Amino acid sequence: MGFIYEAVDKAKRAIQQDCQYFTEYKKILDNRWNFMHSDLHSA
Repeated sequence: MGFIYEAVDKAKRAIQQDCQYFTEYKKILDNRWNFMHSDLHSA
């Protein structure tokens, strides 16, 4: 699972370097990242 952390970190750095609207993209990435930590089967 470590490769996922590294990939997300790498994507954030690339977006930050190339995009002037990084804060909006960061919010989207962080929301998706937090969703990954939720239970998949919480029925």
